[in-house]
Amino acid sequence: MAQQYGFIVDGAVGDDNAIAMLRQQHRQIQQQFARYEQEMSESQWGVAVRDALTTLKMHMEVEEEVFYPAYLDATDDQERHHDAMVEHEAAKKLIEDIEYSDPADEYFEAMMRLLFKIVRAHIVEEEAPGGMFDSARRAGIDLKKLAKSMAAKQAELEETAELRYSRRKGGDFNSLLQRR
Repeated sequence: MAQQYGFIVDGAVGDDNAIAMLRQQHRQIQQQFARYEQEMSESQWGVAVRDALTTLKMHMEVEEEVFYPAYLDATDDQERHHDAMVEHEAAKKLIEDIEYSDPADEYFEAMMRLLFKIVRAHIVEEEAPGGMFDSARRAGIDLKKLAKSMAAKQAELEETAELRYSRRKGGDFNSLLQRR
């Protein structure tokens, strides 16, 4: 039995559906963004940025590889699907720029603010009445089954990330993006 984002994964998942799982991930991402915004010293930003970006990248991959294909299959809503994918691509490009910059860089804070704006707008679009989550629910997607698939993908990503970052930095996963 594994715990993913506060969800117990062993046949029963959190609030027992994929949408609840994604909403919980959205809250976690928002909390990490708030943590970054509240950090007062540049030297503390590395950990806050690492946490926020890692969580966001894993969340996007779970959506792209598990939730969005199920959504598209069930709804045939290409416009909403494609908009979400393009928003993810924009966020990924910005994340890459942030990861290759330094908190002391002149544009670092501007890049972070823009990323926050993109992600916040994306979350609102998905969660709004009549948004993607409502459409998925109305389309009759098996949200319990989908949550299990998403949790399995999340666990796979977490394991892979720990190995990759440990090897790259020559240390533990927590050393990623520590800049000072």
